[in-house]
Amino acid sequence: MSEREDFEAFLREWTEANIGSLGDMTDPSDHQYYYKRRAEQLQEDAAAKGYSVQIRRLGLSYACGLREYIEGVCKRRY
Repeated sequence: MSEREDFEAFLREWTEANIGSLGDMTDPSDHQYYYKRRAEQLQEDAAAKGYSVQIRRLGLSYACGLREYIEGVCKRRY
């Protein structure tokens, strides 16, 4: 596998393990906190796996960084 494919596989596995439904009864401000915390966790986990550069690039491709990426993942999944 290439480095890009490895990183994409990491993102898929991480998403499956760490992103869950917040349900319909959750306050929108709680959603923002959840997105922020998950973005921080993703950044830490990616760095631990050696994907610091890739995760930084991913964050830079979104106006609000990784928080926006996590929000998009959540909305697509649930």
